[in-house]
Amino acid sequence: MIDSLTNEQLCELVYQDRISSHSKGLGDQAFEILYTRNLPTTIGQIARILTQVSQSASDAEFIANGVMMRVYQAIRKGRFDATRSYTPWVKQITRNSIVD
Repeated sequence: MIDSLTNEQLCELVYQDRISSHSKGLGDQAFEILYTRNLPTTIGQIARILTQVSQSASDAEFIANGVMMRVYQAIRKGRFDATRSYTPWVKQITRNSIVD
């Protein structure tokens, strides 16, 4: 089942869907699982960072959606290395999104 895959494996499916005509639709399904699985954690991380820099934590969900779109775009462009860990990579994108 696709929902039992690791985040790294799901990223690989998203990328492969972009470059292969054989897996159409699997990439979207894989990203939907990544999004659902990781959005709460991402919102929490953003809220903590925002409160540290005296910004409103209520902006966290809005920013988290932007982060997940950046994650999707980066995966589709081949910028995620599936041999490395997903979590630190997303944390860096999260930090960069808050700075931007």
